[in-house]
Amino acid sequence: MRDDLSWAPSELNPTNSALPKSASVETRPKGRIPRKRGFKMASLNIASLVKHIDELRIFMQIEDLDLLAINESRLDQLVPDSLVMIEGYNIIRRDRKRHAGGVCIYIKHSIECNLHSIVDPNNTEALCLDIKKENCKSFSVLCCYRPPSSDNTFFTSLEAIIAKLDSSGNEIILMGDLNCNLLASNPNSNTRNLNYIAELFQLHQLLKEPTRITESSRTLIDVIYTNNIKHIVDSGIIHLGISDHSLVYVIRKISVPTKFKHRYITYRSFRKFNSSSFKEDLSQLPWEISADYSDPNLMWAKWKELFLTVANKHEQRTHLG
Repeated sequence: MRDDLSWAPSELNPTNSALPKSASVETRPKGRIPRKRGFKMASLNIASLVKHIDELRIFMQIEDLDLLAINESRLDQLVPDSLVMIEGYNIIRRDRKRHAGGVCIYIKHSIECNLHSIVDPNNTEALCLDIKKENCKSFSVLCCYRPPSSDNTFFTSLEAIIAKLDSSGNEIILMGDLNCNLLASNPNSNTRNLNYIAELFQLHQLLKEPTRITESSRTLIDVIYTNNIKHIVDSGIIHLGISDHSLVYVIRKISVPTKFKHRYITYRSFRKFNSSSFKEDLSQLPWEISADYSDPNLMWAKWKELFLTVANKHEQRTHLG
């Protein structure tokens, strides 16, 4: 574990060309998630959670993420939750074995969520959470890992999962290492399968820069897809140094409606005002009583009281609101 907090800042700027104009990139310190309002999610292939848990805990103390999806957690039943817990977060796991695969999700204690039952653990290394936030329609976060050696059954299963979410009208955010290089000039069959699913369900891929850089390759294999790009505030890539994969993040808009209070205005309407009758009623009032007060403020108050008794008699009150 390194003893500093310089997270190997990226030489590549996060790209947001798929985002609406309102979701522009802001100037910020390198290696940090922008301080923008919204629900902050990230995904990282960590290649052994136990090995890097201390570094991850330090990063999570710095970054205020609502949700973190981990690929290649490499956990099994012999690793208790207590060994990989992060303060302030619940952990949800789908293990494979200590030397390969596995996914898990860290989510803040304060966030209400449900684990979706549509994922078949025998076919797909994935977790799907329905997120519920106050003043915001619920949305689904699907965390997936596709091993490089997996066959087409992964895409069959992924398509079935997304089809069920889509048919229910769910907003979907798909994150994970799918081992499909979206920067390839000549995509292989796996990448073509992924592109087909994205096109079928109108999923927009938010990232455009490499997420795994080695001495011999620069590939975009860690992805973030959404079927509602209007709800995306920002997205990007951060090169942490914890793993040979970059962390990818997305910030989803959280709506907080303004609490409007009804305002009622009452005014006097004299549309049917009879001036002769009004003057007659005024003449009958004991105006001389105001002379009993030496204090001019009390005198004015008494005069106003007398006058309003007649004005109220002749008015029609109207309310606007």
